[in-house]
Parts: sequence; C-alpha cells; structure tokens
Amino acid sequence: MSQAQGNYVKPRLLAVVLTLCGVGLSIQGWTLASLGGSPYYLVAGLLLIAVALLLFRGKPEGAKLYGAFLGVTYLWALFEVDDAGPDMGRVWAGYLGVALQGALFLACGLCASAWSRHQLVAALLAMGLCIALTYVGELARLEFVRGQLWLLDTVR
Repeated sequence: MSQAQGNYVKPRLLAVVLTLCGVGLSIQGWTLASLGGSPYYLVAGLLLIAVALLLFRGKPEGAKLYGAFLGVTYLWALFEVDDAGPDMGRVWAGYLGVALQGALFLACGLCASAWSRHQLVAALLAMGLCIALTYVGELARLEFVRGQLWLLDTVR
C-alpha cells in the first residue's frame, strides 16, 4: 500500500470505480444534453472523474469535493421535481432512506477496516456485510408485506 500524507491511504480501488461511474454518467449526460435535456448529468459525470483523480493521487480534497457533490445533488433533486408539487413527505422519506443506507454502508466499511489491515480485504468484507444486511432487511420487508396482505384478506 502506498501512503500519501501521514496515515491517509490512497483509495485506488474506489477511484477506479468512481472513474467508471463518471465516464458512464458523462456519456449519458452528453446524450441527454444534446437532446435538449438537463446538462446536470454531464457536469456530474465530469465532477466524479475529477473526484476520482484526486482520490487516486491520494489527496483528501477528493473526499470533500465528493461530499459537496452529494449535497448539490440532493438540492438539485428537490428543484427537479415537477411543477404540480410532489408529496414532500415521500421526498424527505426517500432522502432519509438514502442517508440511513449510507450510514449503514459507512458503518460496515469502518467495521471491516478495523478487522483488516489490507484495503482490498476490508473492501470485500464491507461489500459482503452490506449485501448480507441489505438482503436480510429485504427479506424482513417482504415478510412484513406478506403479513399485511394476509391481514387485508381477513378484513375483506
């Protein structure tokens, strides 16, 4: 593992994944913008590539730029809704769900990095843990829905 500044490890695997996401987002964003749509996706894709480059070089500013990117994305999503006015309760519930899922992923990543000194092993452990917890949560949700449907059948 290469060290950048002090104990900051260069997250090269994450940088490669963000680069691939940024290239895909930029290509689709260019297509959308050329058809008269929003240029946001093109700009977002290019920004993801810039974040990936900073992270690949081991610069902590990449994480700060990515955080700013997420904040702007949340604000942009609020203004992108149609003029009829969405049910804001559902919008905020979606934001809360994304924030809680992100907190789960962050907690899994921190836990896995505490278990292993190797970045790749920690990444694989974190992904496995996130997939397992998401799968268990989905099973619980499906069981809850099945129970609710059974309850509705008995009421009718």
